[in-house]
Amino acid sequence: MANAERKRIRKRMRVRDLDGRKLGRVTRLHADAFEVEGGFPFLFLREYVVGYGEVRAVEGGVVTVARSESALQDLAAGGFPANWK
Repeated sequence: MANAERKRIRKRMRVRDLDGRKLGRVTRLHADAFEVEGGFPFLFLREYVVGYGEVRAVEGGVVTVARSESALQDLAAGGFPANWK
């Protein structure tokens, strides 16, 4: 599924978590992952890196990833999400 979804993901696509919450938009594409930025620049900017293997759906210009926002924040802070333990 990762290879098929990788080809469908484009810059500026909206990204949501499994709970349907907005995480931001795709800003950069890499070989194994893509970057997402959300929030207001210079104030509440959040940045995430999401592996293509974590993509659960690409529909209607929206990418759904297999994590919740809190799990992404735990990873960004260098920890492990509680639901991974």
